[in-house]
Amino acid sequence: MKNTNIIYLILAVIILLISSCTDSSSSGNKNINWRTGTDGITMSFMQDNPPSEAVSTQEMNVIVKFANRGASDVNNLKFYLSGYDKSILFGYDAMTSANIALEGKNQFNPTGSQEGFETWKTKVNSPNDIDSFKQDLTVTACYSYKTIATPNICIDPMKYDLTSSGKCKYDISDLGSSQGGPIAVTSIKQKTTDSRVYLEIYFSNKGAGTPYSGK
Repeated sequence: MKNTNIIYLILAVIILLISSCTDSSSSGNKNINWRTGTDGITMSFMQDNPPSEAVSTQEMNVIVKFANRGASDVNNLKFYLSGYDKSILFGYDAMTSANIALEGKNQFNPTGSQEGFETWKTKVNSPNDIDSFKQDLTVTACYSYKTIATPNICIDPMKYDLTSSGKCKYDISDLGSSQGGPIAVTSIKQKTTDSRVYLEIYFSNKGAGTPYSGK
């Protein structure tokens, strides 16, 4: 069994065009193999939040819809909104959310969590001497995630004994191509000596985010 603790980041980017104008937002089946797929936290911007265009002094919402579609529970999901000019939007370099907890898939809920929403509110403060300009809005989701692989491994402690029956098949089976998370254990190789058993475990990033080790 392999536990891989990973911090995972997902980016969603949208370009906002701002015009400066003068004034006058289950039940489950235990037999289902729910540890499949390569999704973790999924997210997307809600339609027209932010809008494709906004005028000066207009109130504006940025809303991200998200869910946990993987097989690991998340207790520290945090969103970061950045990329914009703080003199025009929000007044800060980056806006963050509090830690969010989301249950992952399990034998009683093979689809993952319900959808949640994170909202940022601001008012456009565009310069008066510019007709129009663009603002880049980037939302980053950062969270710890765990991959659990459960292959079948046959270990023969008497492999090199002359009286060994040799009934053990050394191919590692039932690994699958994914385990319900962005980081997947892709293969395991077994090497045996007269006193030790070694397992070489290979894994790769199957998701669209950027992993890094979180200690």
